[in-house]
Amino acid sequence: MNADEILSMSATTCVRDSVVVHSESSDGPGLMKPKCDSFEIGEADNNASTDVPDGGWTAWGTVLACFVAHVVCFGPEYSYGVFTTYYLDRGLGSASAISIVGGLGAASVNGFGVLSTFLMAKFGYQRMVLIGATLYMVGFVAASFSGHSLALLCLTQSFLYGLGASFAYYPALSLPNQYFSKKRGIATGLGVAGAGLGGVIYSVGAQQLLNAVGFEWSMRIMGLVSFVALCAIAPLVKERVSSNPTTGTQERLGFFILKDAKFTTLLVCILFFCLSFYIPTYYLPDFAVTQLGIDPTPASYLLTAHNGAAILGRLSIGFIADLAVGRINTLLLVIFTHSLSTLIWYYAHTLQTLYAFTLINGFVSGAYWVAFPVSIAEVFGVARLGPLVGVLYSMNALGALCGPAAAGAFRDSVGYAGLILFCGGLTMVSGLFALCARLLLDANLWKRL
Repeated sequence: MNADEILSMSATTCVRDSVVVHSESSDGPGLMKPKCDSFEIGEADNNASTDVPDGGWTAWGTVLACFVAHVVCFGPEYSYGVFTTYYLDRGLGSASAISIVGGLGAASVNGFGVLSTFLMAKFGYQRMVLIGATLYMVGFVAASFSGHSLALLCLTQSFLYGLGASFAYYPALSLPNQYFSKKRGIATGLGVAGAGLGGVIYSVGAQQLLNAVGFEWSMRIMGLVSFVALCAIAPLVKERVSSNPTTGTQERLGFFILKDAKFTTLLVCILFFCLSFYIPTYYLPDFAVTQLGIDPTPASYLLTAHNGAAILGRLSIGFIADLAVGRINTLLLVIFTHSLSTLIWYYAHTLQTLYAFTLINGFVSGAYWVAFPVSIAEVFGVARLGPLVGVLYSMNALGALCGPAAAGAFRDSVGYAGLILFCGGLTMVSGLFALCARLLLDANLWKRL
């Protein structure tokens, strides 16, 4: 019996406002409920968790695919500072103009999330990875001929790269949740740890290539290596649970899911978190130079420390979520710690204190990208995880474009005190909406959930 048959046997049909959806019935298969109080998407597959492998070659292969996809898809995003310096040295434009190339690339990876997850359901996960790998390579190769124009770099290094990375990233992100239940947080943590490592690999690699072979061949080599890596993981990208709705009403349900209170609160939660997410990594070096008088080179090591701590956060938070306090409680812990850590930044008058903030904030920043997807799987089930994560993660596009820019306005008008309080306030609002979602699930905050 395959996964789709298990799901269809364990789900019953529910009608609300003339929209047919699937939800779990305690009365057993075949019984009709006249009304649904909310859209309990994908609960059937949660209750079929005893059939989840929770291990084996195929399951761990999806974790490896997820890890490599994070290395390749987020490496350029987290290492764009190398190209910022290169473009500034060659007088391509102002720092703010050059930052648009990096910001647009980061926004594109997440902004195409809804399109990516729609196409995943239509064409399959493996095909999407291969299409994404091709677009990714085309973007970098085309960028090698565009080093004289920021407009062309926005089209190639940003738009095409972001579209290709999005197509490859979302299938790989969704898969570990389909193969793991008890170890879901651990598996997801191992998978997404590749993002921090990608930032280290691509920043070091890009700088070495620029020094050795110049811009044109650096872009071509990076595009080709990334293409090979993504193609190599395609055989490991195997769906266990179809993301297609069995009722054929995905389009209508996509609008009605916004009426689900838990979904909308989590949507606002991720929006506010992503608005604050990029602020520390964009402004930490500048803060060290302008406020503490640190030289630019040692100030740049703060980003290395932040990325290193993020790797540890991604790797370890799954154990906390799975074995200790629960996945949704872990999400709350991570968000509020992120907000409170900005108080350390506010009072950072020495480099040691600034490093304390950097390590704590980096840890919980990395941990968030494990805690959030496993919480979504916990609430809505894995059958709908791909489409829902795509919608939710699209909020990161707004964060990449708007958050650092708004923070820069605070820096210019009222100084770093305003910027830091703005960053911490955004994350605190995110935490309050996450708390609302938690209370909608269960009012007992002491319950492991």
